Parts: sequence; structure tokens; C-alpha cells
Amino acid sequence: MKKKSFGLAAAVAVLIVLGGSYALLANHNRIQESESAAAESETGVAVATIASDKVSSFQLADGDTSFTLTKTDNSWICVQDETFPLSNDAASELVNTFTSLQAVRDLGTAQDGENYGFSENAPTVTLTSSDSTNCSFVLGEANSMTGDYYLKREDSGEIYTVSSSLADSFHKTLTDLAEIESFPTISSDNVQELSITEEGTTLLFESSTTGSVKTWQISQSQDGGKTESTPEKATVNTVTTLVDHLGNLSFDSFVDHKEENKEKYGLKNPSITINFQYTKATDSDDATTEAESETDTSSETESETANETEPAEILSGTLYVGEQAEDGSYYVQLDGSNNIYLMSADKLSAFQGLNYNDYPESEEESTESETSAE
Repeated sequence: MKKKSFGLAAAVAVLIVLGGSYALLANHNRIQESESAAAESETGVAVATIASDKVSSFQLADGDTSFTLTKTDNSWICVQDETFPLSNDAASELVNTFTSLQAVRDLGTAQDGENYGFSENAPTVTLTSSDSTNCSFVLGEANSMTGDYYLKREDSGEIYTVSSSLADSFHKTLTDLAEIESFPTISSDNVQELSITEEGTTLLFESSTTGSVKTWQISQSQDGGKTESTPEKATVNTVTTLVDHLGNLSFDSFVDHKEENKEKYGLKNPSITINFQYTKATDSDDATTEAESETDTSSETESETANETEPAEILSGTLYVGEQAEDGSYYVQLDGSNNIYLMSADKLSAFQGLNYNDYPESEEESTESETSAE
């Protein structure tokens, strides 16, 4: 009898082990099948969230990064810093990423023993609607086979897999959403004056136009203007190349907007200061086109003539170049703006270490230019 009881107990134990192994294997197969199906899915799974026009608040928390955006009169502002130059388009695009969320696969709710990497500090996005309804998503770890990420909807516990590009949206920072200003539209055609100051020396380029011929003069001042040279003719092609470099400048990325932080970027005492004056086209061309389309009366002709002779508006700008960042680019700022940006060293190299002697016309060039002018 004892032998039979022992045999029965052993058989039961074996069945329990086998049953547990089967459950684990089945659970593992379910996950792998779901992931394989996810890789083959082309259309994706629409995840119901909140309609984009109903979202009143967007919150992102990712480690040390945390910010909240609220919508007022169709414009987004940052709750933590209302003076931050937030791009309304960038903010709307980020919010729309989550209101129109497409998952690769719906895995259902988590089963016991499944671990998707939803830790306490996992990146989280919360949408709040105008009626105070919340919808939160938590980003888990990446699946080693597919490269997709696990995503959990907090209110329902539903788990999905999403693409790595959507996962990147959980790691956005506030600076990623900043409005980046456009550099003034300038070229050798509309720049009237350009000065570049570096290490106490200023090179000044001044233009003059006779008919359709534009010429340049160059002068140099040192020690804050205490020593000035007499202006002399500059080689047009050389100056034109320099001015065209100015017209190709653009800001690479946003850094800061706090006035009190200028010093740490080297902008209290800039390494280079670039001043420029340029003309801006008036509305005369549009007015002329309108006049030509109407009956050719004497009054219209007078109006058209007046528009043609109307002087172009002269604008000015100043670019300050600060210290070099770790990646080799430079901190820069436009006069009149609080925003500090990064600009690549390649873009600024044309304005560094300028030599006055590279610009004056030679006697031969001066003779040629005078001959062509005649």
C-alpha cells in the first residue's frame, strides 16, 4: 500500500511539473507569436485616446525631464516657464503623435510572470481633455527580436507594441519644441554695410552703387576705434563672397532664452561681433503690377513712377558669437532676441581670423575696374 501511495504521489508531482512547464512554454509562445505577428502587421492597431481638438493639457515625464503644456486660445504654452519660446507647430505635432497613436500590435492585458519593463521611472505621457478626462501611456523596454517597444495604457492596462520612432517621442525635451528664428534674408545684392569685430580689431566694408555697378570700400579700426585707417577700394569678388557667407547663416538648434545665462555661453563678451545693414524690398513691385493691369491713365502713371522711386527700407542686425560648445559649434545670439542657439563652426569659419590685407584692390584690379566702368 505504501508503495502504491508513493507511486501515486510521484506521478502527481511529475504532472504538476509538466503542467507548470507547459504553462510557461505556452505563455512564452503566446508572446513570441504576438511579436511575430507584430512584425508582419502592415496596417497597425489604432489606439483610442483623446481627440486632438479636445486635448487641453499634455504632460511628459522622462527621468529628470518633465514638462506640461496647456492650450489657450489655440496656442500652447509651457506651464513651468510661460516665457519659453515654444513652437506651436512643434507642440501640436507632438500632441498629435499620441492622439492618433498607432500601435504595431495589441497584446491584451499582462499575464502573471510577464515583464515588459514598466518600471516606476519609465517614461510617461498623459493627455488631459477639456472635460478633465485623462489618458496615460507608459513606455516599456524594447523587444530584442523586433526592436519594437512595449507600451501600456494606464487606465485599461492594455499592452501594445509600438515602433521605435513613436518611442522616441517619449524622450522629447522642451528645447526640442522651441521656435527657431530665421536668420535675416540677406545677400551681396542687398547688404549695404558689414563690419566684423574680433579681438579688438574691426573690419568695415561699405558699399556704393552707381547705376547697376556696386563697389566696396574697406577700412580698419583697432583699440575700440581709437586707430582708424583711411577707406580704400576693396576687391568686389572677395567682399561679395564674404557677404554671401553671411546670407547662408542659419541656426542649428535652440539652447536657452534666459538673459542671466548669457555669460556662461560667452555672450556677455562675444569673441566675434558681426554688424550688417541691408535693404528690405518694399511693396512697390506689387503696386506697380496692379497699376499695369489697370487702364493706362496719367494718374496711374504718376503713381507707378512714385512707387518705382520709393527708397527701400534699411534694416540692421547684429550677430554675437560666444564660446565654443563641446561638439565644436558656437553659441550665438541675434541682437534684440533673448534666444541663444548653436551654429556650426563651418558656417562661422569665414568670419574668423580675417586679414585686412586680403581685401584692398591691387593697382591692376583698380585700373581694370575703372576701365570697365567707363
